[in-house]
Amino acid sequence: MKKFNKKHRISLIIKQKFIFILTKLRKRGLYIFFSKTRIKIVFLWIIFFYLFLFPVTSQAYREFDNTTPKKRVEEGYIQKNLKSSRYWNLEFKIHINNNWSLAASTLDWVQGGDGSWGDPYLIENVTINAGGSGSGILIENSNDYFIIRKSTVYNSGSVGTDAGINLQSVSNGTLISNNISNNNRYGMYLWNSDNNMVS
Repeated sequence: MKKFNKKHRISLIIKQKFIFILTKLRKRGLYIFFSKTRIKIVFLWIIFFYLFLFPVTSQAYREFDNTTPKKRVEEGYIQKNLKSSRYWNLEFKIHINNNWSLAASTLDWVQGGDGSWGDPYLIENVTINAGGSGSGILIENSNDYFIIRKSTVYNSGSVGTDAGINLQSVSNGTLISNNISNNNRYGMYLWNSDNNMVS
């Protein structure tokens, strides 16, 4: 006697039930024109439909359901309040020396967050004219996660480490799509910094 694993047993049970139903139909005269090969083909098509097509169509229905975003908001999947994108033209330089939480709570152009990987601080859509001296954005002694995105910094100084964006002893920073051109010395300067991403 052959031993079958669980999948084979389930397959045999389904096949036996299917043949049983077809036999009942044949006895009643409703099932006359099928041979055993045709029965196998029909059986395989039914299995194919339930195993492959049914899960795909049900998944597609779930993905394109128009009520999904509303449900997600109502059920709490989206926890943050969405903010509209703002633009700041600053007449001063940004200097953060391990004081992200103070900056986030008092300055409009530093958007919330708690400095964690999942909720970093954000500086976005900021334009800074450094006035020909110093760095436009200087961040020092920070291990908090932060993102500087879609910002423009120009006209930094030409002495020492002056740069459009200057990171000193900084980790976990991400700089995305920033314009740091037309600076007198460096566009970007990193010193004693690691785990920072520039794109």
